[in-house]
Amino acid sequence: GRLGQHEEAYACFERIHRRLGTSIDVMYQLAKTCEALEDRRRAAKWYSLITTRVPTDGRIQRRLGELCQDEGQALHFHQEAYRYDPISLDVVAWLGYYFVKCQMYEKATPFFLRASIIDPADPKWLLLLGNCPRKMGAYEQALKIYQQAHQRFPANQEALKYLQLVCRELGQQ
Repeated sequence: GRLGQHEEAYACFERIHRRLGTSIDVMYQLAKTCEALEDRRRAAKWYSLITTRVPTDGRIQRRLGELCQDEGQALHFHQEAYRYDPISLDVVAWLGYYFVKCQMYEKATPFFLRASIIDPADPKWLLLLGNCPRKMGAYEQALKIYQQAHQRFPANQEALKYLQLVCRELGQQ
């Protein structure tokens, strides 16, 4: 079945790699084939080899970050990916979510702001952006962001819910 085809493809790309040496395209196909075979370790090895030839490819850095089991390493690769590709929504979102998970809301803020600029049609980014100051107790700042979200997306129930929530929190101060 499919597994046999992927193994066959890997063997084929490996033969081509032995003949051509350092073809980045062939190494990329080897890495993708390893992913299809669910061999994360070998895929990461091929992506790492690619970064020795092309260290500034943000997509390869992102793939390495996605393959990492270790959070610290994953963060490193996503930060590298961001450095080379600051408009990748996948990378920007990953970094924002990572810092929220670590309760580092100040560090998450610029990533959600950037995401709201990259993808202005999705209200989620403004809501995540508003959550950052709200979690830090900066309710006035959160209120402004939620108001902006509600103005841009008046039909969005989530925006209305957060606007009501922050108004209640402001009333309790």
